[in-house]
Amino acid sequence: MSLIVPEKFQHIHRVMNTNIDGNRKVPYALTAIKGVGRRYAFLVCRKADVDIHRRAGELSEEEMEKLNTVMLNPQQYKIPAWFLNRQKDIRDGKNSQTTGRKGRTVGVSKKKGG
Repeated sequence: MSLIVPEKFQHIHRVMNTNIDGNRKVPYALTAIKGVGRRYAFLVCRKADVDIHRRAGELSEEEMEKLNTVMLNPQQYKIPAWFLNRQKDIRDGKNSQTTGRKGRTVGVSKKKGG
């Protein structure tokens, strides 16, 4: 398969502290972000009005910013609470989507201490 590369094609996007491959289609490229699966990526693309058949490197800065805002604020864009991966959190009782660096980290230091 040959890919005709436009002039403003970006091979790597930086979103939520993760490198996104510009050669992959948008929803599949978004799955490189921790906490974003295929279903959530397709839903984010639909809510942000981004064509799912385009490559991630073809997106403009406005479209990438729109995808980022939808991923950070899913309930403002009417993504149902049952779709989020953090439902009724024990600490604050809210529904949220943990992506990128917002999730809790599991370090190796806990394992070494024993």
